[in-house]
Order: sequence, then C-alpha cells, then structure tokens
Amino acid sequence: MAINNTYVLEVDLKRQMTGRTPSFRKGDNGILIFKIFDDGIEYNIDSVNKAEIYHKTSNGNVIKSNCDFINFE
Repeated sequence: MAINNTYVLEVDLKRQMTGRTPSFRKGDNGILIFKIFDDGIEYNIDSVNKAEIYHKTSNGNVIKSNCDFINFE
C-alpha cells in the first residue's frame, strides 16, 4: 500500500545531518518541505527561481527532480 506523507525538513547549509531523512518505497508519494538555514539563521530564498533535488534509490540509482516553489508558512 502506497503512503502519502508530508515531511518538513530543516536543513542547515553549514551543518551536516541537521534533520531526519525520510524513507520511501516504490509507489509512495511524499511532499518534502524544506526550511533552509545558514549557520542557524533562516536563509532568504526570495531571489531563487530554480531548485533541484537528488535522491538515491535502494539500488544506488540517483534521480534528479525539479522542485516547485510553494509559499509555505
């Protein structure tokens, strides 16, 4: 059975492994919401117009996806 979950991930550009890593199985759907920080300070992405995310499958393949910008509070 496929899942449909939303994950809020807090990522700091200056720190490694600052948040949890969600896991998915084939057929799962998920929404990843990123809150981006730079050394603990919220990072302003107002001028950003493109973002990509790379994720690795269990067999080692790397998949690139384009991100949608959604105003999230």
